[in-house]
Amino acid sequence: MREKNGRLLTVLLIAALVCAVFSRSASGQQRSRDGENENTVASGQGPRIGVRTVTIPITIREKGSKPQDEIMPVGEFVVREDGDAQRILSVRDIGNAPLSVAVLIQDDVVSSIGNEIKAMGEFIRRLPRGSRVMVGYIRSGSLQ
Repeated sequence: MREKNGRLLTVLLIAALVCAVFSRSASGQQRSRDGENENTVASGQGPRIGVRTVTIPITIREKGSKPQDEIMPVGEFVVREDGDAQRILSVRDIGNAPLSVAVLIQDDVVSSIGNEIKAMGEFIRRLPRGSRVMVGYIRSGSLQ
């Protein structure tokens, strides 16, 4: 019985991590509060119409050195797209970046799934601030 519980928990955690990895690139796309675009070209040309804010994962390396472990301040590097400098809204360390996680619970596989709900809740509460979590519950083959 313990082996089944451990196997179920392992499968759920792997599924959550896979969802987090694959949805990470899409999770950074945000809109401002009023739905308008806040992006401005760094060269002072004014706002661009139809541009959305996106998250770009980057690794900063200097020639002949290892990747840096600490965050560089916004003013110390430039992001360019097609030769145009882009406005940097924020910089975050990978350990503090929010995740998108999907958890699917199926209660008819193992009858003791109720014992794991508390641990899953703790896992979700320990995610970085701003993380998005979707929880689905399958009871007897139908999604709840």
